[in-house]
Amino acid sequence: MGINQPQETKSPYLINLRKCIKDKGEDNLTLEDLKGHASEIAKDQIGSRFIQKVYENHCKKSSKELEGMIEEIKEDAIAVMKDVFGNYVIQKILEFGPEIHILILFNEVKGKILEMSRHIYGCRVIQRFMEVLKSDEQGNILKELDGNILNCIYDQYGNHVIQKILTEGYTEEKVKLFQKLIEENCQQL
Repeated sequence: MGINQPQETKSPYLINLRKCIKDKGEDNLTLEDLKGHASEIAKDQIGSRFIQKVYENHCKKSSKELEGMIEEIKEDAIAVMKDVFGNYVIQKILEFGPEIHILILFNEVKGKILEMSRHIYGCRVIQRFMEVLKSDEQGNILKELDGNILNCIYDQYGNHVIQKILTEGYTEEKVKLFQKLIEENCQQL
């Protein structure tokens, strides 16, 4: 017999939203309906799919509601990025969103790149950042990982981030970083 793990209690708001979505009433929902609950919704299986759909449909149109949703998610960004369902919302924003949304989220993860790279869901978000960021912002990821590349290579999740770094374009900074790694660890490798 296994140990029962307590399930996270869902707020009445989320319960009603899930019912509305399941009853195919989601077409009647708007970004305004997410106000004050975006992070909570992003971390729910049904809510995550819904928010991804809503974001993809509205991301090209600037609106107060959309900006409000991004601000709400920003406030809880690390938790959303580390969540089994929330990370997909972040990836959707990185895939379809304007540069301003990407940079808002990237600013929240700065200083936590190593932590996120070694997390089961966070590593997926860091990989996506490597795909969408310009080379100078990619350089910030490299700087934060400098000195921990080998740890990431041997980490079950971090190694995926290193693979993405190696496949996402050539920069002098990447060459220097990996050259330094090889020189420092030549005997170990």
